[in-house]
Amino acid sequence: MNCLEAQSTFSKRFHLDLHSAFFTSIEANNDHFIVSALVTDTITPYRSSDVVLVLDQEGNILENKIHRDTTTDRNNWGRDITIGNFIVKTGNATSDQDRAMLFAYDTEGDIQWEVQQTGFFDSTLLFIYNDVVELNDKIYVVGYTRFMMNQVIQRKIILSCYSLDGQLLNYSTIDTPNWQGRTKTLEILNDSLLLIGGSLDDAHIRNKNFHYYAKLWAIDTLGNLQWQWRSPTGQLQQGVQDMVITDDGGIVIASTIGTEIPINSSSGDLYWDCYVYKLNSDLEQEWGTYFRHNLSNSFHQFNKIIETSDGSGFIAIGRSSAYFPDADPETENGIDIGGIIAKVSPQGDSLWSRIIIHPNLVNFFEWHHFYDIEETGDGGFIMVGESRSSDTIPQQQGWLLKVDEWGCLVPDCHLPSAVEEGVEPMVKLLLYPNPVQDVLNVYLGATKLDFGSTWRVYNLQGQEILRYPASQGDATYVLEVDKLPKGSYFLQLQEVEGKVLAQERFVVQ
Repeated sequence: MNCLEAQSTFSKRFHLDLHSAFFTSIEANNDHFIVSALVTDTITPYRSSDVVLVLDQEGNILENKIHRDTTTDRNNWGRDITIGNFIVKTGNATSDQDRAMLFAYDTEGDIQWEVQQTGFFDSTLLFIYNDVVELNDKIYVVGYTRFMMNQVIQRKIILSCYSLDGQLLNYSTIDTPNWQGRTKTLEILNDSLLLIGGSLDDAHIRNKNFHYYAKLWAIDTLGNLQWQWRSPTGQLQQGVQDMVITDDGGIVIASTIGTEIPINSSSGDLYWDCYVYKLNSDLEQEWGTYFRHNLSNSFHQFNKIIETSDGSGFIAIGRSSAYFPDADPETENGIDIGGIIAKVSPQGDSLWSRIIIHPNLVNFFEWHHFYDIEETGDGGFIMVGESRSSDTIPQQQGWLLKVDEWGCLVPDCHLPSAVEEGVEPMVKLLLYPNPVQDVLNVYLGATKLDFGSTWRVYNLQGQEILRYPASQGDATYVLEVDKLPKGSYFLQLQEVEGKVLAQERFVVQ
């Protein structure tokens, strides 16, 4: 069977012929996927617009609907939900004033109704909707706002209620005095109670000795605050990035735990580690699991967490990085920032984590990053996010990635290495697909690489055709080979001195 025709996993990047693009959310719809994208135009003033893509199961674009406003930036940063035959999406719109945005589109990507909600307070500086749920035939949306009052910036959490056709019914607010309050997620606790997840911090008034807290607010459908919870004092927690309500009344939360690093006597910086934990029904922590790499830094982040349909655990996605202390910061990239997908069991055991990276990132402003995930019918997962790399035009592109039930972009990456001890080379190397047309996915087994190790592609005459940096083991590399002529090639992993650690043959078809 042709591997290309039967490809069960894939990695694709899309620029949509625009200045920049990235994918913010994905919804499954029968045998299709519907993706929301945020793009910017190719001419000044580079207005941002929202795009709806309809994709088949292989990730091919069937429909591409762009929604522009020549006077307004449309930013569909927020999350979405399927309600009946529509998808309701959140974000904000900016022009002469900042407005929260809520709109519904059908499965062909056409907008059915739209709300650009002006601020509920005078002198609004920021107003954004982040997440949305449907309860009792009403739409509830959570967000936050900043506004001026008596020449002082005020901050509030906003919970708004709309009819199913987008008419504002009411809203309520939660004060966060002296704190910078942000919301990320909204979940349903029962028929009359909603749970808002977010964060509190004082980084807007401090340069060091920061306070960061995860925060939960339980609010009824009439807008009354019922209870609230805050993470422990003394623990720097970036906040509730996402959460899952479990059948036993617990709450599984995706977050990050921070460490403050002094810069000088008057300022500090925060480094983070990805973290998943569970609160029981009494809001006591039941377990917590770190997903660490070799060094905490500011690039670790979980964005989304879901529970698997078979009850085997929770899948968290975001971005992670590895740091290479041997790199010369003036001339070499000392960090790789890639997408992370990780699984934790219902009891809090770390089951696996996968890092997927593009190997040609050259500075701290380039990365691969996952924002949203859906479980697929074959037990795997499809994710969307963004790819920023200097070797693509445009440099910021939408990223679509399908993995199997083990989080593997390259099938069998979860299996023990078949290489026997005492046999050279000792490093597990898997390629997929092979034959390949455009993107060769390479899984490298667990190993420690010296800085300066490289991937090298040779033709059958022994001529070097391509070279990429190789930085970390137990990772999947996404190699672009679409410009290679048809034929057979060898991929080698080499140390700095030229020693070959692993080699596999592949065919460009």
